[in-house]
Parts: sequence; structure tokens; C-alpha cells
Amino acid sequence: IGPLAAIPLVMAFALDRPPEVLVSDTTQAIALRGADGLALVSGKPKSFAVNLRGETYRQEIAKAPPGTTNCDSLGCVSRSPLGFSLALSKDPAAFAEDCANVDLVVTHLTAPAACRDETTVVDAGNLAKGGTQWLKWDADAGRFEIRPAIGDLNRPWRAGR
Repeated sequence: IGPLAAIPLVMAFALDRPPEVLVSDTTQAIALRGADGLALVSGKPKSFAVNLRGETYRQEIAKAPPGTTNCDSLGCVSRSPLGFSLALSKDPAAFAEDCANVDLVVTHLTAPAACRDETTVVDAGNLAKGGTQWLKWDADAGRFEIRPAIGDLNRPWRAGR
């Protein structure tokens, strides 16, 4: 078997698997895996970032079905059909309740250290370091695998972050 036989294997590993949660580097777009693929629980469908991720995973990322997400003045809470919950905390006053009651807290702010003791957190520090975040839910462990969605972090447009 020659080098040509390795091409399908290399291509299979070159394609990234879709996450259960995708958080843009600004938290303005958050997609959650639903029954039909990734669905936006926060953000604008057809925006540049959403279209780019949709192309990466070869699927349209549309708005999540009604009832997936509930919002108030402090943020939003979304429930996944995979059994986990996610809070988008927009105000520091939301942290106490969100950190104690959901599996994942996402915020553009810096979350309190105590929040990380209670739940998984993606906050300003993660986003500044790694940009858009890719998360895979491990139901057995009750936690997420988290990594940057873009593997090569040497990105000139993020200089100084």
C-alpha cells in the first residue's frame, strides 16, 4: 500500500468533529448541539462567525427551537437535549445563581474563582487566550472537554490578547 492509500486516513483526521457547545471569542454567538445539529442559543444567524463555523462543520447553524433558552436582565440559561445546562452570564450579579445551578457558565467577564469550584467556566481569560472555544460534553463524568476551536493559536489579528 502506497502513500495514496494514506490520503483518506489523513483526510478523516483533518476534519474536526462538531462540538456540543461552540462559544465565539466575544460570547456574542453561542451554539448548542440539538437533535438536528448545532443551533444558536445566542447570536445572529448568518453572521460571519456563525457562517464560518457552519462551513467548518458542514452544517447550517440556525436559531435554537423556542423554549431552549430563557433570558432575564442578567443573562440566559439554555438546556441541551444531551442533558446539560448552560448559562450566559452578562452581569456579575448572575454568577452566584448561575455557578450553583448549571453545568457550564459562559461570560465575557472574568468569573469569580469560586465559580470554577462549582461548575465549568468559559470566561474572559479563556477567550483572550484561545479565542472561540469548542466544548464536548462527557455525560458520564458530568463535565466538558474544552479546547480552542482553531488549533493554531498564532493568529496575527489577535495580537496582544
